[in-house]
Amino acid sequence: MSVGENAPNGAMLHYVLPDTTSKEITLTIRDAKGDSVITYSSEKDPKGEPFTVDASFHLDSLHRPSPQALTKLKGLNTFRWNLRYPDAERLEGAVMWGGGTSGPRALPGTYSATMKVGTDSATVPLTIISDPRLTTSAADLQAQFDMIQKINAKTTEVHKAIKRIRTIKQQVSGVTSRFADLDTATSKPAKELAKVITDTLTSIENELVQTKAKAGQDLLNYPVKLNNKIASLADVVASADYAPTQQSIDLYNELSRQADAYLATIAWVESAKITEFNTAIDALKLPAVAPNKDGK
Repeated sequence: MSVGENAPNGAMLHYVLPDTTSKEITLTIRDAKGDSVITYSSEKDPKGEPFTVDASFHLDSLHRPSPQALTKLKGLNTFRWNLRYPDAERLEGAVMWGGGTSGPRALPGTYSATMKVGTDSATVPLTIISDPRLTTSAADLQAQFDMIQKINAKTTEVHKAIKRIRTIKQQVSGVTSRFADLDTATSKPAKELAKVITDTLTSIENELVQTKAKAGQDLLNYPVKLNNKIASLADVVASADYAPTQQSIDLYNELSRQADAYLATIAWVESAKITEFNTAIDALKLPAVAPNKDGK
């Protein structure tokens, strides 16, 4: 049966290279004010992390390590901007039900795309046109956009906190294994502090993310936790082209309050208990737990 193919969803950007290049190519989308919306690269993802290639999978037909990578081939190249702002922080291995980390869609208006190859650059204008069938006001669409950004920012906070919890637990476990054979009286303070830190952080981690779920259907047996509740709220707000409802705003405020309480406890563990633990293991001539850097 012959079937048609829908046009690609997003802004199609075409560029011609005189030859295949080893130089990094970047594409920056800016809004009408000139503020950066998102930057794509041939070498890094939009968060600035180098692309990693999974050796167990083949690259796509364009030999890209990721759909977000710009191609660098001789002749005509094409890149599709999906009209979205950057995603919220992902949590590898986390199973989500009815929620994700996608960034909000860009609002109707004027934008620009600037491509750089080495020292050469070129800029073209872009215009996003509102669906003519919509009667939603610009103010309501802006309110929806702002709410999704706020929700994603909280999701990012929570996911970074979970990553930090796991880093601390790994470091504490590594240190405690090194003094397991030391004299009990000498190592007792450090062992007790290690247990308090590990137990406290594990308790918080289990409230922030469902650690038992390994596949989507597992969430039928194990309830979703706070990160999933927050992330799924973004999908609810984005489900129609309208301003967020008061119920969504109220739910966000409640979930955010819960998240902030857990984040405050993590900060207390780092400022108080980790400091005490580092003092205790310093007496044992062992390396300290590294401080948090850049909120990661």
